[in-house]
Amino acid sequence: LDLVRTLSREMRNKRVALAAEHSVLAAFGAGAAAVTGDDPVEWLVDPSTGCSADCEANRLAGPTRLGSFAGPSNYPPAFAGCRCLLRQVGR
Repeated sequence: LDLVRTLSREMRNKRVALAAEHSVLAAFGAGAAAVTGDDPVEWLVDPSTGCSADCEANRLAGPTRLGSFAGPSNYPPAFAGCRCLLRQVGR
């Protein structure tokens, strides 16, 4: 029973940490998207983890305007677990 409680607590703590991390990245992505104006942005993929095919396509597209990215998301994170970021080009 103690093992089950310990495992349950570890899983719950991990889920909370992942949800918090995703929320911070989503807020950062929304903020980055909000301040770009008409400046082009680059989609940056975390080189240590990689990402999805859509994220890789966005990275390969190079500098572009918001709204021109592949997939359903206009800015990162594109999905839970995505660690991509936007970088404003030209400033």
